[in-house]
Amino acid sequence: DGKNLVEYLMKAFVIISIVDLIIAAIIGLIFGSVITRPIRSLIERIQLLTKDGETLKRPRYLGIYKPVYNNLVTVNEQLLANEQERQKLEQMRTEWVTNVSHDLKTPLATIQGYAEFLQDDSLSAEERRQYAKIIETRSVYIKELLDDFSLTMRLRNKESILQKAPVFVEPFVREIVIDVLNDADFEDRSIE
Repeated sequence: DGKNLVEYLMKAFVIISIVDLIIAAIIGLIFGSVITRPIRSLIERIQLLTKDGETLKRPRYLGIYKPVYNNLVTVNEQLLANEQERQKLEQMRTEWVTNVSHDLKTPLATIQGYAEFLQDDSLSAEERRQYAKIIETRSVYIKELLDDFSLTMRLRNKESILQKAPVFVEPFVREIVIDVLNDADFEDRSIE
């Protein structure tokens, strides 16, 4: 019977199509999980990069993603090295600030002490000059420390500190000689 044959073929086509779709879905799920497993692992490792101090380990199965994993491990190692360097620099900066603070307090205490001595009316003129000289040298030392501090901050902020300009040597040397000759420590010296 032709009519029954067409119905039979239609039912067979529908059943074969359903079975084919089920098989395709199962194969798709299996194939998809095999392909996405390394990608999921890759995403997990990328997320680990954002955590401080986390070290990446190489997975057992690398497959076609081996170069990507190797690059991630390299990036992770570089990030860890950079973090260690940053911590080291931060510690050095903290120690430096502490040392500068101490270096400023010492001459300030000296200046304060000698300023108190200068208030004593029983001091001779020579003693007053000596104390004033000590205060002056300590003040110069503090100024140099503050200049160094300013230079360091400018370097840290990547400001340009070197400004080239033409300089005539004769006036420059003349200023140095005048400064030396006006210094009481060198009054018994002559410059030729």
